Amino acid sequence: MIEFNGWVRLALSTDGEGEDHGTSTVQAIRRLADGIRGYTTFPFVQVRNGSYYLHVAGNANHNGLDWAETNELLQEVARRFPAAYGLVHLRDDEDAHGNDNAFMVYVVRRGTVECHPDSFLSPCNPIIEE
Repeated sequence: MIEFNGWVRLALSTDGEGEDHGTSTVQAIRRLADGIRGYTTFPFVQVRNGSYYLHVAGNANHNGLDWAETNELLQEVARRFPAAYGLVHLRDDEDAHGNDNAFMVYVVRRGTVECHPDSFLSPCNPIIEE
């Protein structure tokens, strides 16, 4: 099983200036998100109090295109929104790199996407499972 959940605040600048967001940039991210939305993956862009957020969620029996496409979306957000920030938690119980009993956290900040081990829900057994 693979599951992921998270959010990213779409921001153009770290000082809050010029946050008009250029609707074309937000619309481009919306189109990309709509293109990968499916039965097991649900990304969407939402505006709250004048701030735009990308929310992602997915759950599938096996790792397929769901996470790969979502990860590509995160990379594109980091490229287009250099001050974007947020967290996406990923769990893949078939991970071939030894993380099959752990969540990984994808951290979006200042134009980058980095993967870090999670310390709050991992190791999954025994922290959240028996």
